[in-house]
Amino acid sequence: MKFLIHLIHFQFWLSCILDLSQLIEVITMKLNQDCVRDIMLFIEKNVTFGMFLHLNDFIESSDLKKYDSKTIKYTLGKLDETKFLHSKATWIDNNLVMFSTGMLTWDGHKFLDTIRDSKVWSTTKSVTEKLASVSMSMIESISAQVISNIIKSQMIKNGF
Repeated sequence: MKFLIHLIHFQFWLSCILDLSQLIEVITMKLNQDCVRDIMLFIEKNVTFGMFLHLNDFIESSDLKKYDSKTIKYTLGKLDETKFLHSKATWIDNNLVMFSTGMLTWDGHKFLDTIRDSKVWSTTKSVTEKLASVSMSMIESISAQVISNIIKSQMIKNGF
């Protein structure tokens, strides 16, 4: 009987530890802004009308090889929550198991247009890296301001 009680306690504590490790993983997940940009560029480059991309297309892509599968899955899941993609995500036990997307939405194209240029993106990141938290809409606003400043600079340079 004592053995059974110890076994039950052990199973209880083991389940608590496993639940805690999953919680810690969720808490430590941080949205990788470079991965967001690269995934959106990948979608724009690889989707044609009537076609879908699936989870493995992203994970196995040479364009996204600098990111591990957890980062890609987390980013796809977060993008599914935005209005940037026509997508469908399926989660099981806090793990993205299925994902498909057709195209960028109008808002997705607008967002991507503000972060597409490498110079604009680099400047935007230099601003956002100094901040503790940055939303997608804030990134879009900062990028739009960077673009506006570049245009103003070019206009002054050209005598306008």
